[in-house]
Amino acid sequence: MKSIYRKIFTWLLILLVIGSYGLEPAMAQKKMSRKERKAKKKEMMASRLFIEGQKNLMLEDFEKAYFYFNKALEFNDQESAIYFKLSEMMMRANQPEKALDLGKQALELDPENKFYHLQIAEIYTKLNQNKEAAEVLENLMERDGNYQQYILDLASIYLNSKEFDKALEALDKAEDYYGVVEQLTAQKQRIYLRKNNLEMAIKEGEKLIDAHPGNAQYVLAP
Repeated sequence: MKSIYRKIFTWLLILLVIGSYGLEPAMAQKKMSRKERKAKKKEMMASRLFIEGQKNLMLEDFEKAYFYFNKALEFNDQESAIYFKLSEMMMRANQPEKALDLGKQALELDPENKFYHLQIAEIYTKLNQNKEAAEVLENLMERDGNYQQYILDLASIYLNSKEFDKALEALDKAEDYYGVVEQLTAQKQRIYLRKNNLEMAIKEGEKLIDAHPGNAQYVLAP
C-alpha cells in the first residue's frame, strides 16, 4: 500500500511541477506592463469621450460635442475618427481652413478611408479650390476602379471651375452608367450653348428624343 501511495504522490508532484511551468508563461503573457496598462486606460477613456461627443452631436448640442471630441483627442491623438469628426464640426461652423487641417490629419492616419477623401474634396470645394477637389475625386476613382458614385460630383466641380471639356467628359461617363436622362442632357446642352456650339446642343436633344420616343416635352431649351 505504501508503494501505491508513493507512486500517486510522485505523479501528483510531477503534474504540479509541469503545471507550474506551463501556467507561468501564460500568466506572464496576460500580465500587462505599467506602460501598457496606462496606454490601454487612455485608449478606453478616449473611446468613452468620443461616444459622448457622438451622442451630443446627434442631439445637435454642438458645443458639448466639440468639447468631448477635443478631450478625446487629448487621450488619443492617433485616432483618425476624432480628427474626422472635429473636421466635420469645423465645416458646420463655417471654418473650412481649420476643417481642412483636421481632415488632412484624419486622412494621414487612415489613407484608405474613402469618406475622409470625400470630406477633403468637399472642403476644397468650399474653399473654391476646385482643382484640388477634382484631383482628390480623380485619385479616389482611380484607386477604387468605380467612378459611378463620384462622377456627378466631379462634373459639378469642373462646371464650377468652368472647365467645360472636362465637365462634358465626366457627364459622358455618367451617361454611360445612368443612361440618356433629362438632367444629364440638359446640363450638357447648357455647356454646349456656353461654348457656342448649337449643333452639339441640338444633337444632345435629338439623342434624348431617340432614347425616349413619343415624349414631346424633350425640346432644346437655351
